[in-house]
Amino acid sequence: MTYLSFLILLFLGISGLAAQESVPTPTVAALAKAQGLFADKNWAEARTAYDKAREFQGDWHAPQTRIAVEGAVACSLRLKQWNDALSRAETFVAQNKGRFEEAVGERFLAGLTLSIPHSGTKQGGTYLRGEWTQGVQIDTFRKDRREAIHHYELARAILASLAENPEATPELRPNPNTTKRRKLIEAERIGLDFDLVAALSLHDRYGGGWFGWWWGSLEPEEESQALEEADDG
Repeated sequence: MTYLSFLILLFLGISGLAAQESVPTPTVAALAKAQGLFADKNWAEARTAYDKAREFQGDWHAPQTRIAVEGAVACSLRLKQWNDALSRAETFVAQNKGRFEEAVGERFLAGLTLSIPHSGTKQGGTYLRGEWTQGVQIDTFRKDRREAIHHYELARAILASLAENPEATPELRPNPNTTKRRKLIEAERIGLDFDLVAALSLHDRYGGGWFGWWWGSLEPEEESQALEEADDG
C-alpha cells in the first residue's frame, strides 16, 4: 500500500464513522478534529488529537482505535520521528494479543519498517535513523528487511491460528465463527501473502525508496568495523 493510499483509507474511515452517527461521539469528534489538523499540515497538533481520540475510545479492539493509531503514526512520519512511529505500531500490537487486530498490527508494523529510512548515524550505542551527523554512517536495510519479514510471518501465524480455531480462543480474544469473520481473515491472509512476497523480493537497499545512489558508500550495520570501534569507544 502506498502512503497516498493509506491517507485516503484513513480519510474514508473517519468519514464513514461520522456518517454512522447523527450525534458524533467524543471519539469521532476528536478524529474529525485530527483529520482537519492533518489536512492543514499541523502534524504535531494532529497527533495529539489522534491520541485524544484513542483515549476517548478506550478499547484497543475498536476500529476507531486503529484509525487513531494509524493517524498518529502518519503524523510521526511527517515529523520524521521514525522511532515514535514504530513505537506506536508496536503498542497497538501489544494491546491486541491473540486478536485479529494483532495480525493487522503486525502487518502494518512490517510495512512501516520497510517504509522508513534505512540509513543513519550510529553514535556510541544509539542509532539516529535518517540523520546525518557526527558518528558512523551505516545502512540498516538488511536488518530492517529481516525485521519486516519477521512481522509478516508472525501475522501469518496468527491468522492461520484464528482460521483454524474459530470460537476456540478465550473471552478476551473473540474470534466468532461467522461468515463475515471467515471472509475477513481470508482477505487479510491474501493481502498479507502479497506483502510478504514483495518484501522477500527486495534484495538491495534501493527498495526503501528514501535515498539515492550514495547509499552504496555506507557500511552495513552487521559488518561495520568502524561501528564496532565506535561502540567500543
